[in-house]
Amino acid sequence: MSSMTLRGLDEQLRHNLRMQAARHDRSMEAEAREILRAALTPSTGDWFSAARTAAAGATFTNEELDNLRDNDQPRAATFDDEKIAS
Repeated sequence: MSSMTLRGLDEQLRHNLRMQAARHDRSMEAEAREILRAALTPSTGDWFSAARTAAAGATFTNEELDNLRDNDQPRAATFDDEKIAS
């Protein structure tokens, strides 16, 4: 397994990482790994994945969010009369 060193993190980002790691009962290193994993693992393209990734500190452009939107239009429920009558 490889390793890396992150230099130049501003103090606020470091603080946010430390607080998020504490909320998840992880070390800062484990939290950073999870954030990278969530941000860089191909997602299913749903809003839940986007929200989870955003909560991990990633940002999205409007174009990226548009690509995640559900393009299906709302439609009225339909019922099968035969099944209801039975």
